[in-house]
Amino acid sequence: MTDTRRLIQRLNEQAQKEGELPRLLKFYRELLEAQEQVEERMSSRPPVEKSREDILRQLEEGVPLLTGEDVTPYLDELRRAFKQVSTIYAAYADLFDIDMAQPEPEFPETPVRVCGGPGEATEPAGSLARSVLHSTLRPFITSRARALSFPQESWRRSYCPVCGGLPDLAYLDQEKGARWLLCSRCDTGWLYQRLQCPACGTQEQGVLSFLTDDSGRYRVYLCDSCRHYIKAIDLRQAGTGTPVALERFYTLGLDRQAIERGYKAP
Repeated sequence: MTDTRRLIQRLNEQAQKEGELPRLLKFYRELLEAQEQVEERMSSRPPVEKSREDILRQLEEGVPLLTGEDVTPYLDELRRAFKQVSTIYAAYADLFDIDMAQPEPEFPETPVRVCGGPGEATEPAGSLARSVLHSTLRPFITSRARALSFPQESWRRSYCPVCGGLPDLAYLDQEKGARWLLCSRCDTGWLYQRLQCPACGTQEQGVLSFLTDDSGRYRVYLCDSCRHYIKAIDLRQAGTGTPVALERFYTLGLDRQAIERGYKAP
């Protein structure tokens, strides 16, 4: 079962149990279903393959394993998916403060430039266009990267080792409580230092702190140097029943708390 199918199945189970999903989760389920369709179409295409030597070299140089060239052959398919994703966002415009009078997001001329490390990626202007493009790219990235694996000890950077995306969620694993970051673009997870801000890189303990809920299940890591925050779920307390990616939507209250304190999302 693919990760996307697992997420859809979990949302279907929740809908059956509760009678109806909250509107935000309905949106996410529709988005996942569209992404799954792309994954199915891409399943017959060969994934990117690299030798272990090339993988280790790229990681040592800080270069994500996928580059723009790895998705360039699928521009027509990307345009088709972009239009479908735009339609889904428009149907849930009330969730995203979208002015329906504004023009529909346009497919960028160089969409593949969002793949790559810092200094290489050029994101489209506007949060809506950026969100639509990220949602469009996810199934292409995961499909192209499905044959790639990397040693976790070779990567401790603050951006995704697969596509160069930034993290928007973290979790502490069950085994040792090690902290993992989750890519906002492709959901890849990678190990990261517990006492370091993924936004600015500071390790100065005097400016790093975290909030936790009464159960100890959730945390919000705060940095007073750059005023950024990142949410985290402690799997030692929560277990592994809920896919970590869904916690983005189950923990919106934590975002509000951090923003009210003057912190910004990654």
